[in-house]
Amino acid sequence: MKTSQLIFLLIIFPCFINAQENGGFEAWDNLHTHTYPDEMSMNNIPDVISGLPTKWKSEYDIGVARTTDAYSGEYSLVIHNWYNYANESISYKKAIQNIPNTISGYYKYIADENDGIYPTGLGKVVITDSNEDTISLTNFTLDTTSVYQYFEFNLEQTNHQPDSIEIIFTNAENNYSCTGLTINVCNFLYLDNIELSFTTGIISLNDLSDNLITSYPNPATEYINFDIDKDEFHVEVYDMTGELLLIDKNNKRLNVSELPTGLYFVRIYDEDFKVVGTNRFLKKY
Repeated sequence: MKTSQLIFLLIIFPCFINAQENGGFEAWDNLHTHTYPDEMSMNNIPDVISGLPTKWKSEYDIGVARTTDAYSGEYSLVIHNWYNYANESISYKKAIQNIPNTISGYYKYIADENDGIYPTGLGKVVITDSNEDTISLTNFTLDTTSVYQYFEFNLEQTNHQPDSIEIIFTNAENNYSCTGLTINVCNFLYLDNIELSFTTGIISLNDLSDNLITSYPNPATEYINFDIDKDEFHVEVYDMTGELLLIDKNNKRLNVSELPTGLYFVRIYDEDFKVVGTNRFLKKY
């Protein structure tokens, strides 16, 4: 009997918090340690700071820091130009099973005016399939603002099956030069509480997990079985549009014989209706 172990996405609930992926930028990776000079004390950026946020990557260590000037929690992320180098970027890549509807979060952008022109912060969401071909590409911009603002952008949709998502933020437009708001540092893009919204709920980057859940057989024809170490639980089955099709309770063997051929998603809750895992399976015949 062949089993399939699939990476699952934890749907966010008020009672569930996990800062591992740093959508709120609370935890930091000490492998990337660097020190900024005294002029970085501007805009509440610590003059000595170490670390890039775990799971978020940057081409260079310079230009990425954390700040206590956060929208919520203790910290947020800030990206800036350093010595007139534009396009300091961070990126985040993760496996996904369905395409999000939107990306949202909070930001502020304190930028350096150049000949009467202010730059914009840039965002990009790239979704690829298992062949690493791009099947969805969404670009958006963030205007200058001295206070935190909410942003939300719709993501390009497609019928192709996604395999991974990459989110990229850049602090300034291409080749935009700056005179330096504080010596040689300028264009401060703050980011906090980055989230992806799906039809079936909201997923926070804080809550993406690498835990595995096992189901079999996959593809399924009549029944699908789940390995779950709980006696009290609830199961919900959704189609690709997010419509709820099946509900069951305390049953590790689910009858799916009446479902049409297609791809389906499963959410499993504990007795307190906290999501303990999700999965997907293919129904055939």
